[in-house]
Amino acid sequence: MSRKIIAITGTRSEYDLQYSVAKSLNNNPNVDFGFIVFGAHLCKSFGETVNLIHKDNFKILTKIFTQFDSDEHIAKAKSTALLMQGICSFLENQTPDLIMVAGDREETIIAATIATFLNIPVAHLYGGDNTFPEGIGDIDEQIRHATTKLSHIHFPIHPEHAQRIEKMGEEPWRIHCLGSPALDKYTQYESIPFAVITDHFQQDIKPHQYAVVIHHPLPNNIEESLIELENIFTTLKKLQIKAFISYPNSDPGNQAIIDLIEEYAKDDLFIIYKNISRDIFIPLIKHSSFLIGNSSMGLLECPFLETPAINVGKRQQGRLNAGNVIFCNGSTNAIEQSINNVLYDSNFKDNLKKIKNAYGDGFSGEKIAYILATLPIDTKLLAKRITY
Repeated sequence: MSRKIIAITGTRSEYDLQYSVAKSLNNNPNVDFGFIVFGAHLCKSFGETVNLIHKDNFKILTKIFTQFDSDEHIAKAKSTALLMQGICSFLENQTPDLIMVAGDREETIIAATIATFLNIPVAHLYGGDNTFPEGIGDIDEQIRHATTKLSHIHFPIHPEHAQRIEKMGEEPWRIHCLGSPALDKYTQYESIPFAVITDHFQQDIKPHQYAVVIHHPLPNNIEESLIELENIFTTLKKLQIKAFISYPNSDPGNQAIIDLIEEYAKDDLFIIYKNISRDIFIPLIKHSSFLIGNSSMGLLECPFLETPAINVGKRQQGRLNAGNVIFCNGSTNAIEQSINNVLYDSNFKDNLKKIKNAYGDGFSGEKIAYILATLPIDTKLLAKRITY
């Protein structure tokens, strides 16, 4: 009898975090696997990334339309309520053996809460991290740790994260530190030629002669993140650095970020994209001069590629840095100095060659999937107890 496992996804970034685990589960003949899809995946304004899930040959069990035509905080709260209602309605006639959630967005805590009431075990990927930016707080921190307490088995990506989970009172046997499955795509697609970028974007560019910008809104300080992004654009333009600009995530404040991106899209120096396929995105990052903005990719994935990253502003402060990331404030002077360090500082370049990736070997997904497919689902798993 097949083990039925359901995963939840609402955005492209979080889908990629669990993709390799999902792929291994999907290829397992003893597992009946599928996704519940909602949120930005289903929106044209964010590139209708549900098409990527279809392209990857995953079963979509249901689609839950939760996105409001607003980027206000109340819209996020209302969409979360719709998600809860939608998942409840779907699970009313379903009996999954396990639910998998990843990270710290709304679907993680919503799915974990519902599963708790329905006595369904929850597997949580990427728990135990610390992303509390000094001076502004971070709702992700609260959601992540609350989800940990609702989950039954944990897959942190670093030993420090595993220790944090254990200090929260979780039983050690529940914690499996196997690295980040987000890295797996780089080992699986390492032979993609650079020409796919030039062909797709119709741009005459060469490796290591451009930057990639990924900058998300700070829900608790939208204006600050907007100023940071404008200063990034201003500095790149001053230095005449060509850049590929990604749309932001769907957090509150995203529309102001999108409006600013569209304004700079008129400049030939900047190439804007809402969504690109994995076989284009991987070489785009791998062959860039640097990543700039405030994406977690700079800390979690770029070390694996030995790609420099410049983290602008307070988002991501406090997270582990392998040595490839330069943190700076949002002023144009600080951004320009950081870019010059990345491009011309010989000490930084030498150290970049020596960095050690701390988040796995690029084969985490299949290890996690094996545990999910084989672990005993019994009273011991479901009956959680606090160890302190």
